[in-house]
Amino acid sequence: MPNGDPLILGSQNNQASLETKLVQAGGVVLSAFSVENHGGGGIRGQGSGGPSANPPDPQGVLPFGVWGDSSSGCGVYGASDGGYGVYGLSTNSVGVEGESTYRSGVQGASVYHSGVRGISDRFFGVEGVGSDSAGVYGASTTGTGVFGTSWEGGVGVLGQSDTATGVEGISFESLGVHGDSITFTGVFGTSQDGTGVHGVSDFDGGVHGRSLGEGYGVAGESFNVSVYAHNYTTDTPNDAYLGTRCCAGDFYGTVYIHGPLYVTGSKHFRIDHPLDPANKFLTHSAVESSEMKNIYDGVATLDEGGEALVELPEYFEALNKDFRYQLTPIGASGRDLHVAEEIHDNRFRIGGGASGMKVSWQVSGIRKDAWAVADRTAIEEEKPAEERGYYLHPALYGEPEERGIVWARYGEHMQKIEEQQGRIEELRRQMGEERRQRTEEMRRRMEEGQEGEEPPEATT
Repeated sequence: MPNGDPLILGSQNNQASLETKLVQAGGVVLSAFSVENHGGGGIRGQGSGGPSANPPDPQGVLPFGVWGDSSSGCGVYGASDGGYGVYGLSTNSVGVEGESTYRSGVQGASVYHSGVRGISDRFFGVEGVGSDSAGVYGASTTGTGVFGTSWEGGVGVLGQSDTATGVEGISFESLGVHGDSITFTGVFGTSQDGTGVHGVSDFDGGVHGRSLGEGYGVAGESFNVSVYAHNYTTDTPNDAYLGTRCCAGDFYGTVYIHGPLYVTGSKHFRIDHPLDPANKFLTHSAVESSEMKNIYDGVATLDEGGEALVELPEYFEALNKDFRYQLTPIGASGRDLHVAEEIHDNRFRIGGGASGMKVSWQVSGIRKDAWAVADRTAIEEEKPAEERGYYLHPALYGEPEERGIVWARYGEHMQKIEEQQGRIEELRRQMGEERRQRTEEMRRRMEEGQEGEEPPEATT
């Protein structure tokens, strides 16, 4: 036939109403049918029929442009030195879809460009679904395993799986998974019974978050524990639970605070109740003062002269100043009881009591160490201009939640959180609906495949 004339496979009158099968009888030839074109595409397929096409389209609207099936190799394989290996285009369905029982549904490899690239105006650019394995799997020895970008409020990379990993990225020298978004989430992970996003590293950060603007470096949201931290190197537990159902922070282990601690509520210690530890707590409030005050006390027994020398810690005078004293006789009145000598050389003397009398004493001092001198507590201070009109506990003054200090400090983020929560809920709803439709369609296709005729032989 002349070059450029169409090749019609099927019945006459330019209507391919029947399948034309090209069968390779055996041997070592990989392809039953091969097309080579040095100036353009290798094979171009176009389908415009209805839902009755065999095999059926997942959406039940259009048949496949090119369909390939293989029991042990690639259903469709494309290679190109300068263009696309396989290119699929659809206006209202999937551009390229691959399914496999034991291997990857779609696998792409490229030396200088994307192995697999998907573009969609109104849906996912690349979508991967795995019933018992990873929906999308990316691996790289020197580059990025999976890279996703979104410009207008969408998701750069979204992974979803019923029983395994939604998105997994592995890299030996660079990023396992990298997500970049201009106006929304770079990487978003969701899971019904497992981990939405899980990061593991042998020598560096398992998960690292950084924000160059005014956003969160790492944010966690949950109906149970928003952020959990655990350290494996200690014999005793050092665990932190942040944003939990019980409280903002729940810490198990030693906590260091290198700076002032401001508490708008009361400060307590709480233990299991000594008389009923299984069923009750015992709570005491801390003693508070307008000064950085240290308190020392004890009981002294007076000698034959009615005196006692009380020894204080060797660091007492180095740490404290402005001393205060209290003396209380035990067992009898002590009308003449007094401080005979004030504190010097970390000791003071009690006098004026009876021989053998017990005296309860208490001494307090104001801290004068370097930190305390540099950071004296401001007892009364004006609120910053941007926080005036806002309250630490707005409800106590009949004010709405939006008048809380947190809104003055993080108003844009609070608003963004509310908006994102709405968007995330909508995204979850859409994902659930899409998964439901996909499950129903896969079930329908399986049922039709059992009732219908065998699929065509593998073509390339």
